[in-house]
Amino acid sequence: MQVGRRRTQAEYGALLGVAYFVPALLFLAFLGGWTPSGRGAPLTPFVLLPLVTLPMTSALLAKVRSFEEPRELNRVLAGTARLSLAFGLLFGLGLALSGFVPAGSGS
Repeated sequence: MQVGRRRTQAEYGALLGVAYFVPALLFLAFLGGWTPSGRGAPLTPFVLLPLVTLPMTSALLAKVRSFEEPRELNRVLAGTARLSLAFGLLFGLGLALSGFVPAGSGS
């Protein structure tokens, strides 16, 4: 079963959009007073750290929009892996710095 060019482009864009929406949503939740523990916590912008990877998406999205042969997407796959690594590390760091990770969860 082939997904097709348009669906590939739409799915890739949607998945990137959701990934960047989650930290923003968490920040807005913190802004509204929600915390994982239910106790008050200082407002923390650290959950927005993954947004610094947003410029990495422009070349990937451009290639997904303009590919001629499906094998051209192999480079997008490699770029997406790099993006995922940077995003994940920054998101984890942002959550830890925000106090999102409960104390003692690492031991």
